[in-house]
Amino acid sequence: MPDWSSFILATPAAALALAVAVAGVWRGAHNWVFAATVIISPLSAYLAMAPRTQWYVLLIPVCLVASGFAVKRQRSHIAWGLLLPLIAFLAWQELTPGWQ
Repeated sequence: MPDWSSFILATPAAALALAVAVAGVWRGAHNWVFAATVIISPLSAYLAMAPRTQWYVLLIPVCLVASGFAVKRQRSHIAWGLLLPLIAFLAWQELTPGWQ
């Protein structure tokens, strides 16, 4: 039986964080990328306690902060690359049954 609470909490938070981060990098607004960090940080802290995701989920907010600084310094190509861990996590979360 699937864990519906994880699906209800994790999927919208990760999708919203991804949408805000992509919009921030696209528009060159570093504040939006930092807002995405605030959105995803509680989820990352929660998932860091799960046995399958352990510590590497904590790298997602770190990459978002680095992406925000890259946007601030007008290095959009680096900012796009730093969004890849969040995109990979969201894809893994959606494609893996019983991911947590």
